[in-house]
Amino acid sequence: MKTIFLSLVIFTYTVSLSAQKKFKFGLEISMGISEVAGPIYAFTKREGIQFGRNASIFGEYMLGKKIDLTFGIGYFDTREFRRSYLIGYTIPQFSEIFITHEYLIVPFGFQYKISSFFINPGIGMGFSIHHSGRDDQYEFSSTPINSNQKDYPNSLYYSVTLPLTLNLGTVIDLKKVNFILGIKGYYSLTPISDSSFYSGHYFGAGLLTGIKF
Repeated sequence: MKTIFLSLVIFTYTVSLSAQKKFKFGLEISMGISEVAGPIYAFTKREGIQFGRNASIFGEYMLGKKIDLTFGIGYFDTREFRRSYLIGYTIPQFSEIFITHEYLIVPFGFQYKISSFFINPGIGMGFSIHHSGRDDQYEFSSTPINSNQKDYPNSLYYSVTLPLTLNLGTVIDLKKVNFILGIKGYYSLTPISDSSFYSGHYFGAGLLTGIKF
């Protein structure tokens, strides 16, 4: 509830400022690949790139002709896939674990403009919302044994992470609104957990689209 209230307050404030010539606001969506880089154990390793999503409301405040201060608030998820080999069973088994990490992200940065092109590096705070996944167990013959949906306690993970972000792209002027097309990348400076088994740094990149008013 506090998260929703904060989002509404920031959005209302952003809209109220949009009448000023130095201020613009918009919506952006990014979809692409994601992963969590972390330690590899003798019987467990992370495998494969997964699908990640990001949607946010953002604001731009003009500091100069070619530079803006940027900030926003949005939803962000990153995913990981790991395979664990289970020993000590009569029938050899392995487990495939898919985990989705969801965050409320509040980014800040600077946008540099060259004609219609832009580069927007920044840093943010990612507030942990929810961690869930699926655990599929197989025999080594790839015969399915069991599948479990599960939620991971938030206590396993840090409540705040610090992601670096980088947006690159172009703005297409459609008169009443501007269309944004580019790419987005991110990397967490901090690990997601203090548990050695769940720890790691999330990262990813994808297509960025949006509109700016």
